[in-house]
Amino acid sequence: MNLDAHGTHPQFAHEALFHDGPAALVAALAPEVRAGLQGGDAVLVCLPEPAWALLSRALGDGAADVRYLPPDVRYGRPDVAMATVHDFVGAALADGARTAWSIGTIPFDGTARDRRWLRYEHAVGDVLGHVPLRAVCTYDTVVTPAALLTAARLAHDAPVAPLPSVELAVERPPVVAMTVTDVTVARRAIEAAFAGVVVGEARDDLRLVASELLTNAVRHGAPPIGLRAWAQPGEVLVEVVDHGGGWPDRYPDLRPNRGTSAGGYGWWLIGQLADAVELAHHHDRTTVTVTVRG
Repeated sequence: MNLDAHGTHPQFAHEALFHDGPAALVAALAPEVRAGLQGGDAVLVCLPEPAWALLSRALGDGAADVRYLPPDVRYGRPDVAMATVHDFVGAALADGARTAWSIGTIPFDGTARDRRWLRYEHAVGDVLGHVPLRAVCTYDTVVTPAALLTAARLAHDAPVAPLPSVELAVERPPVVAMTVTDVTVARRAIEAAFAGVVVGEARDDLRLVASELLTNAVRHGAPPIGLRAWAQPGEVLVEVVDHGGGWPDRYPDLRPNRGTSAGGYGWWLIGQLADAVELAHHHDRTTVTVTVRG
């Protein structure tokens, strides 16, 4: 495998396809997808059903060679979307494909949660750039806000800078605020504080996420270690701060599972269980913020 100085495969591409409605999207995609299929490429498509219906019709018999996933299956969370592409590429190459394609429409909804998908866009090249993948992200200019189109263009620049970090802004006092010296004590504080806020699997998810964040800070960071947490509508927000040298990986929660019998599952678990993850490092202060939905 001949990677460039950035560790990028020569056949990797992360593209934004801007179009004026589904018909324009299909007119641009169909010839290239058809040529890719004829050349032995594997193609994964995750477009809204109306757009997929048009593309399938345009591809004719070739549509049978495309793997289609509804957007709500692939885009449940950023880690699910990234793992789906990673697994698809691996399987395609094992089956003898020349290159793998991933064509999708990310489900931006105009809320603050869109930021997690912008982070995902910035992470694609970092996480998947070492494989022969053509990742095509489609943006309908008719319905997508101008600010989001601008952000999308920035997210597809090469090489891509990480999404600028933002400071946590919560007006009300945290439910939990403490300096951590013992992970077990801090985890129990989280469990007790949110016992009536999150229940069932969400309660277990919160406990695991908080435990992994705190363990990482203790093992890899430096004191003092701070913990704050808030109850938001339908979710819990947890912030862990340490004063170490910072985490070397910008997107550890979006990587494939690297755990072994000796451990190493922490960040993968955080990615699996948290709805959103933010990492920021300023001088000697590392901040990790996660959202766990109730």
